[in-house]
Amino acid sequence: MHNIETHIIEHWSHLKNVHLFVACSGGLDSMVLLHSFSSLGYDVTALHVNYQLRGEDSELDKLSVQRFCKENTIPFESIIGSVNADKNLQESAREIRYSWFDSKMKEQEGSKTLFAHHADDQVETFFMNLARKSGILGMACMPAENGNYVRPLLPFSKSELLDYALQKKLIWREDRSNATSKYRRNYLRNEIIPALYKQYPELKSSILELISAFQRTQTAIEMVIAPILNGIHATHQLPFTVFDELSSEEKFELFRQFGVTGKELNELEKIRNSSRGKRLNLRDDLFSAIFKDDTHFTFLTSERKSIILRTEEVATLPEKFSKKELYLDKKRVDGTLLLRSPAEGDRISPLGMQGTQLISAILKDSKMDANEKLNALVLCDDSTIHWLVGHKIGRLALAQPTSTHIVKCTISEEVPQ
Repeated sequence: MHNIETHIIEHWSHLKNVHLFVACSGGLDSMVLLHSFSSLGYDVTALHVNYQLRGEDSELDKLSVQRFCKENTIPFESIIGSVNADKNLQESAREIRYSWFDSKMKEQEGSKTLFAHHADDQVETFFMNLARKSGILGMACMPAENGNYVRPLLPFSKSELLDYALQKKLIWREDRSNATSKYRRNYLRNEIIPALYKQYPELKSSILELISAFQRTQTAIEMVIAPILNGIHATHQLPFTVFDELSSEEKFELFRQFGVTGKELNELEKIRNSSRGKRLNLRDDLFSAIFKDDTHFTFLTSERKSIILRTEEVATLPEKFSKKELYLDKKRVDGTLLLRSPAEGDRISPLGMQGTQLISAILKDSKMDANEKLNALVLCDDSTIHWLVGHKIGRLALAQPTSTHIVKCTISEEVPQ
C-alpha cells in the first residue's frame, strides 16, 4: 500500500460516511486525489470546471476526467465557467469554482469538498503571502481542514504524488500554461523556488516546519478570539477592557472576521482613544460600522429592526406604565399618528419640564449606544411629537384620568427575515 493511501486511512477515516466532492482538473494532483479516495471506498463525486481558456486542451481535460470516472463508476459533473474579463483571471476562475462547490455542498447536507493541494503548493503559498505581508494567518498558509474544505494531500510533495500516479498507472493531463512564468505563482514555482533550493537544499523542510508553527499559533489565536466573537454577535458590543488586553495578532484575527484590513485596524486603534461617536465603516453582511461608545465599541447592525405601531381605544389608564406604551388623549391628537425616524430639528415637550428639547440633543446626551440611536423612533401627529419611543414622553396630548377618549399606543419589534 502506498504511503498516501496509508495516510488517508489513518487520518481521514472520519470522512468515510461523508459524501465527498473532489475538485478535479484532470492534472496529476487531482487525479491522484480522486483515485486514492475512490479506490479506498469513499463516497466521491468528481467536479470539473471547464473555463474554455485553452481551446481544445480544455475540452480534452474534461473528457479525460469523464472517461476515468466512467471506467471507475464515479459520479461526474462538469460546468462551463465563463471568467470575468474585467477581473484578475485567476481570481475570477477561483470565484466561479468555489461558488459552484458551495452550491453542491448545500444540495447535499453534511458533504465536503476535497482539494489536491500538496506540500509544494504550501511553500509557494508561503512565499506569495510573505510578499503580501499577510500576517500569521497568511504564514499559516492552507489548513488541512477549513470548514467544509479539505486538503488531505498537504503532507506530500509533488514527487510523491508522481510516484503514486506511476505506481497506479494513472493517466493525467498536463496544463502547458504551467510551464510559463506569466503568473506570479508560476514564476515562483518555475524560477525562484528551484534557484533557492539549489542554494539551500534544506529550505523546503524548514519552511514546512515554519508553516506548522504558524498554524499552531493561528489555532491558539482562534481559541482566544472565539468567545469574544460570540460575545460581539450576541451583544453587538466589544468592551474596551477586552479590546485593550488583546495582542496585535489577536486583534488582527478578530477584526479580520468583519473585513477590517491592517490599515483600518490602525485607524480603529486611534478611534479607541478619540471622542465618543467616532466610527469605522465596515464591508460586512451583518454589521455596517463600528462606533466608539463610552466603555465599549458598538457594532452597528446592517439590518434595522422593523417596528410596528398598534393603537386601540381604552376606557381607563393602567395603574403601572411601560416604556413601550403611551396613552394619549384622542381629542388632543392633531390628525394621524405616525411612527418615524427622527428628523433634523425635531423637538418634544417632555413631561415634567417646561419648554421643548431637541430630539438630537436628547439622543446625544443619552447613554444609548450607536445601535439604539440608529433605531430611535418618534411618534408624532400632523403637528406635534408625542414620544421619543422608550425614552421621552411628550406632555401636550398625554391622557389624564379625566380623559374621555384614550388611545393606547404600543410598539413591537420584528427582525427582517
